[in-house]
Amino acid sequence: MFPPATDHPKGDPESWTEEEMRRWLNARGLMAGETATRAELLARVQANLRAPGNNHSNNNNT
Repeated sequence: MFPPATDHPKGDPESWTEEEMRRWLNARGLMAGETATRAELLARVQANLRAPGNNHSNNNNT
């Protein structure tokens, strides 16, 4: 259903580039608008990382 974990950036989303955030969102069908600011992208990534039932946290111990 979701791309492999290696298909998205690791670590704190605040350190991701805009392109990495867009790629992460788009890979999950959460299309980012062309005019979205970095702050808007970051807020959307963070909200989806915390979403109930979300199994793709970046805090894995592998």
